[in-house]
Amino acid sequence: MRHGPAYTVTVVSLSILLGGQSAPLHAQATFNMDLLEKNDHLPAVDLQRFNQQTSQPPGDYPVSWQVNGVTLDARKIITFRQNDRGQLTPCLKPEDLLQAGVNPAVLSQASGATSRSCPELATLLPGSTVNFDFAHQRLAMTLPQALMTRQARDNVPSALWDEGISAFQSNYRYSGASQRTREGNTERDNYLMLKSGVNAGAWRLRASNSLTANSDDKPHWTTSGAWLERDLTRWRSELTLGDTFTSGDVFDAVQFQGIALASSDAMLPDSQKGFAPTIRGIARTNAQVTVRQNGYVLYQTYVTPGAFVIDDLYPTASSGNLEVAVKESDGEIRRFTQPYASVTSMQREGSLKYNLVAGRYHSDDASQRPLMMQLSLMRGFAHNLTLFGGLQSAAQYHNLSLGVGQGAG
Repeated sequence: MRHGPAYTVTVVSLSILLGGQSAPLHAQATFNMDLLEKNDHLPAVDLQRFNQQTSQPPGDYPVSWQVNGVTLDARKIITFRQNDRGQLTPCLKPEDLLQAGVNPAVLSQASGATSRSCPELATLLPGSTVNFDFAHQRLAMTLPQALMTRQARDNVPSALWDEGISAFQSNYRYSGASQRTREGNTERDNYLMLKSGVNAGAWRLRASNSLTANSDDKPHWTTSGAWLERDLTRWRSELTLGDTFTSGDVFDAVQFQGIALASSDAMLPDSQKGFAPTIRGIARTNAQVTVRQNGYVLYQTYVTPGAFVIDDLYPTASSGNLEVAVKESDGEIRRFTQPYASVTSMQREGSLKYNLVAGRYHSDDASQRPLMMQLSLMRGFAHNLTLFGGLQSAAQYHNLSLGVGQGAG
């Protein structure tokens, strides 16, 4: 049995003579449903969506997945549904967004939206855009830089860290003098300082000793400190046991014998040490962002359209405005100023510095060595604000300290 064509195209050409030019008009292609074979045993076929060039059926499609111009997967199976406008929109799972580089903290804040079956990406991640090229099966997503997981400059993943080799080390300093008196006696004074250590795996043993000897007294050996320490990379912290000093961040440093757990700035990249302000802005297109201070370029990066955050500036002078220039892809340049001033207690936005000590106070007077504990915290917030505080407690002694650090810029 022969069948006629599945659809017909009616073309109407209308020429209007205006100034010697003609403008042809074409009617839209439609499907002729009467030419389809009728079969009561087959379900009805709805071809209305094919009357629109941009309308495609929902379902699973293997697509080339691109995020901010970078292809993450050349053939990823993604489920698409039709939105209220009849367009296909991707149904992305939280693990897909994590793979795309979205900050986990951003996803946790949008947990209510991600729990829905297929949320709109622009609703889930404000400022993001989606472009699905059905003909080429390409899904291109643009996500604002502020929503992405950011890696600080010169950051080295902890998985690549090395505990170092097992070794012994020693540094010394010696000074001495010898003089003869008029009576013919010889007086000698000698001083030797040793700072020694042994590394074995993750543990490090350190000791600070001194030897004093002179003509009048017997040699005197003194140990000012001996402690065992190791890094806790997961917490960016350091564990210390033995005879050492507390940190002087909130309280004056004192010597103690016991155990201490404290955050370690040595585990941070250089771009996260010290204090520097966080810069926020909005880019209209793919833009170049340049930060200057006193005419010198401190930082330059490229961001995607939408909100952006710069939080990995190296520490600079204690004060001085930062000049920020946003150069759009069409050549437009927008400038704004970030005031900047800091005090010693200031911490970067989002950073947490802590120190926990428990042990026995170590004083020069051996009869006064009470049990003690100390806790100090320093936390950086937005708008150049830092809150800090601490508690010291010992027998018949308690000390509470609270403070605020605020940038004056």
